[in-house]
Amino acid sequence: MQGNALINWIIDSVDNANYRKGALTGWKHPKVDAKMIAAVGGHAALLQQAKEIEDDPVLGNSENIWFDWRDMKGDIQTIHFQIAAIPLLCKRVGREDAREHQKKLIEMVQSWRDQSRNQSNQESWILKYYEEMLASLRKGNKTPEAEDEAMLHCMNCIAAQDTFIWENAFSTNVFGNSKVFRKQYKTKVISALQKYSPYYVDEMSSEKLLAMHNIHSYAQILQWKGKVAFQTDYNGTIVSADSSAFPYGIVLNSQTMEHAKIMGTLHCKKVITIENKANYMQMPYDPDVIYIFCHGFFTQKEIAFLKQIKDAAGDACEYLHWGDMDYGGINIFEFIKNHIFPDIKPYLMDKESFYKAIQAGYGVKLKPETREKLLGKDAGMLEELKQCILETNMTIEQEVFLKNL
Repeated sequence: MQGNALINWIIDSVDNANYRKGALTGWKHPKVDAKMIAAVGGHAALLQQAKEIEDDPVLGNSENIWFDWRDMKGDIQTIHFQIAAIPLLCKRVGREDAREHQKKLIEMVQSWRDQSRNQSNQESWILKYYEEMLASLRKGNKTPEAEDEAMLHCMNCIAAQDTFIWENAFSTNVFGNSKVFRKQYKTKVISALQKYSPYYVDEMSSEKLLAMHNIHSYAQILQWKGKVAFQTDYNGTIVSADSSAFPYGIVLNSQTMEHAKIMGTLHCKKVITIENKANYMQMPYDPDVIYIFCHGFFTQKEIAFLKQIKDAAGDACEYLHWGDMDYGGINIFEFIKNHIFPDIKPYLMDKESFYKAIQAGYGVKLKPETREKLLGKDAGMLEELKQCILETNMTIEQEVFLKNL
């Protein structure tokens, strides 16, 4: 009976959320119409398949399904069937019962959730990911992400990834192939992390978001100008350096950042993070100031090193951020404030600076979709800037201040 289209039609007719969650019971009485006839292959096929069901030694005698025949079995007006007959009908055509499938998915997702709870560096976001998925399944909803067990394994591995790893190495560890993550799962993972990751900020790139979870697709570097003494330990040998010896700036790669320890107290009066490279490069060396190029959102290793700067600088140090006066610039400022320097204040991102640039003709038109995002955003310390942007429908790029406004 695997080719019985009528049985498949009956099964499909009740494959809904109520059935999948076990809330659908009793009898159903669908009337035969043109749509049903077309779905099963025509009127003659309908009659033949109904007779096959009646002649089946189990289905025909079950009293769970019968037909309202007309014209001496030349037509059918109504089909009557019990919901309880669906598992048997599924078995007859070699299909998995949707209700049983839903139960299996719930059990599988619960198992992956429980595994995530047992991880040494348990992350609350991954538990929320699973709880919302389970809530959807328990409502009887079709939940595509629950169908892919490899995706759940991947998400658990991301939650457990507490050290630096290259993206292709991560893919090999998880899938046994260096390209599977990038080709099949990266887009789906990014979508999930944008919803559940505590690190995600609107307009953060996919690469930066993965880097926040220690998965890297390219080398991470940190650049600054200023006096910072630090040391690293390489195979038991201590190597010391002082960035004041490099007045044009110093660059650390991710491995050096990981092993570098700041020495002593930093006697700086200001720490200024700068969003754009040209503005950073323009700043002259000052022994009392540390200028840090932030290139957008800092990664985990950069955050860890910058927190060392904060601890070594002490409470008297002033923290400032200078960036674009736009939606992205507001997000970057908030990210730094929330994750690194809680006392940071905006620099040249005020109403006066904004209108000075506008009057000089340097405004960039605000995109409609970005305006919608900005309208719903709590800009915190940059609320005045937000209102300036909305009132003028313009934004300002930080580079305009290179022109000595």
